[in-house]
Amino acid sequence: MALTITEKQHWKDRIESRISKRIKRLKSGNHEFFSEISEKAKQQAIAQSKLAKDFDRLAVIEKTESELENEKEVLLVQMHNKLIGKSYASYGVRDRISTRINELQREIEDELLGESDIGREIASLLAEKENLLDTIWLATSPRQVTELW
Repeated sequence: MALTITEKQHWKDRIESRISKRIKRLKSGNHEFFSEISEKAKQQAIAQSKLAKDFDRLAVIEKTESELENEKEVLLVQMHNKLIGKSYASYGVRDRISTRINELQREIEDELLGESDIGREIASLLAEKENLLDTIWLATSPRQVTELW
């Protein structure tokens, strides 16, 4: 008897959950390794984007900005009695830069993880998880499998 769509989804979810737990165990047992990979990938992403000097300058600006923000808060408290609100700066450009660096970082992390046994195992589990629904459908649909072969 063939499985219903609901049953197939149920089995997909259960197997997917087990794969996710396995990945989580691998990552939790090697936290330092993954932290190093993440930091190394971030530094490489910044270097690849040719923004290293800009990020250094940004760090200096952010430190100054933090100091100015403290001074600003004191002034705002004084201004509060005059009912002047706080204005907000647009961070759109910063968000786009951050998004791109994060994308590059993920790509580099994948490459760096591919160089280790743990990383290859995680990649294999993620690929298995990605193909899980197709696998379940093919495994539970004998007529379709026969036609494919």
